[in-house]
Amino acid sequence: MPYQRKKELKECYFGNFEGQDERLNPQPPYKDFFVQYGGESETQLQDRMHKAIFSIMENTEKDDQVLIVSHAGAILNFLSTLNLNPFKIKEKGFSNCSVLVFDYKNKELSLEKIINPK
Repeated sequence: MPYQRKKELKECYFGNFEGQDERLNPQPPYKDFFVQYGGESETQLQDRMHKAIFSIMENTEKDDQVLIVSHAGAILNFLSTLNLNPFKIKEKGFSNCSVLVFDYKNKELSLEKIINPK
């Protein structure tokens, strides 16, 4: 599969908080905090990521291997759409530059392993 840029895989849009110091953010989960400032809710982010990732996988040949890259916060929100607890994933070592390996079968993704940079 050739390289494709998908804007749907970008991080959460924080509205007026975009580009500001992260210390201004509330403690997660953010839920719909940023909506009042023109940003997106966690639900909107989760839906966007879910649609983008499943669209990629549905248009992939059976034995292809796919690398999807996104922001850690967006990935953690996506995991919740798979009924995975993002906080437990973080406890298992998920951090910036981690790789999550999934198996895609029967239109479902299952987390196989987490590879952490050392």
